Amino acid sequence: MQTFLGIDGGGTATRWALGDADGAMLASGELGPVSGLLTQPGEHARLAAVGAELAAALAGRRPQRVVAGITGL
Repeated sequence: MQTFLGIDGGGTATRWALGDADGAMLASGELGPVSGLLTQPGEHARLAAVGAELAAALAGRRPQRVVAGITGL
């Protein structure tokens, strides 16, 4: 089954949704805030931490496509 991951990362929260080719939502959630302003102190670590949390939330599912909107990126 093909799956698709959408990510909306911003300064308040990072929201994500995993769907299939038919448009059915398989999973979704909210994580901590992120920023694409990676020259700012601590942003690399924060982005990495949220990425690790997202990977855990996906529970081994590997989407075939990812679309992300990240503030400042």
